[in-house]
Amino acid sequence: MNNIHSTAIVSKKASIGDDITVAPYAIIEDDTEIGNDCEIGPHAVLYNGARIGKKVKIKQAVSVAHVPQDLKFG
Repeated sequence: MNNIHSTAIVSKKASIGDDITVAPYAIIEDDTEIGNDCEIGPHAVLYNGARIGKKVKIKQAVSVAHVPQDLKFG
């Protein structure tokens, strides 16, 4: 059974597995896949194209599948 907080925003187009916990103010966009037994922390954002496997924990304020602000790496 999934546990999605009332303040979380989860797209109806997202593919969500079983036994998922979504914390307050988390956002899950379209074209997102989340495997079974995952936890999405508060204020985390899974952008379009994010793919999360089974038993993954995304901690608070993490952004997945988004372009970084600073592209001047290495």
